[in-house]
Amino acid sequence: MWYYMYPDTELVADMPYYLQSIGKHELQPRISKPMGDENDQFFYNSIGEGTLFLRDIKYTIPAGYGFFIPAGTPHEYYPNSSVWDVRWMVPKGTGLPLLYEKLGIKGGVYRLESITGLEIQLNIMREELLNNSVYGNIHASSHVQEYIVEFARQAGLLPAKSAEKNVQNVHKKSTYQRHMNTIADFVDHQFMNHITENDLCNLMQITPQHLCRITRTCIGMSPTEYINHIRIEKAKLYLRNTNYNACEIAKRCGYDNNNYFWRNFKKITGLAPGEYKRKYGIKI
Repeated sequence: MWYYMYPDTELVADMPYYLQSIGKHELQPRISKPMGDENDQFFYNSIGEGTLFLRDIKYTIPAGYGFFIPAGTPHEYYPNSSVWDVRWMVPKGTGLPLLYEKLGIKGGVYRLESITGLEIQLNIMREELLNNSVYGNIHASSHVQEYIVEFARQAGLLPAKSAEKNVQNVHKKSTYQRHMNTIADFVDHQFMNHITENDLCNLMQITPQHLCRITRTCIGMSPTEYINHIRIEKAKLYLRNTNYNACEIAKRCGYDNNNYFWRNFKKITGLAPGEYKRKYGIKI
């Protein structure tokens, strides 16, 4: 089995950590990049054995080992056996250098205590991308930092969690994700109406503080930021596919103030509504 996933990053490109790609291959083919790759790359090996050349140093990569290749680092890797089941995650974001520094992650090969946590995070990201082609990478990208921290933990760079604490955290994240799915469904159907954080609290029967913890944990945004992102995504669809003017679109997307809509649109997309529409060949 193999898969490569390269999700759209337009909606997440301003996040401190976001997902560029993930994948796996049961017989990882030879890859040679004398000039390195433009992105950082995290790998771990589930089954079999391979060889890695990193800055002209040769490493053997057996099952249970991982390796981190920073952007621009010359490298080559290939299988040594009939099966070399390698999985990878490629992150991006302005927050990565500081995160690596705090965790002590450097380019190289690491013996991993366990790959189970990495497997869970990778599968969660894959499911998020499969289940929602438009907003899936918002949810998937919220797990990038968790994946990197888990890699550092299993590589012995951080103290290990107790088994009991780990189970509690998995349960909490599962509960948060169920709540987040309910919130996302509500916002997707009500974005054109006035929505407040109190509306979401009443929907979930939770406090404002708990609501914020849920959205911060699952998607790295406050509830208000999430509502704005969804509304702007809907506005982009209107701009691409209809002849509505910007004022009409603002109203249809739940904005009572055209200037507020304009500011939010430019903050999130980098373009004014009119510029965005002209870019896609439709004039306001």
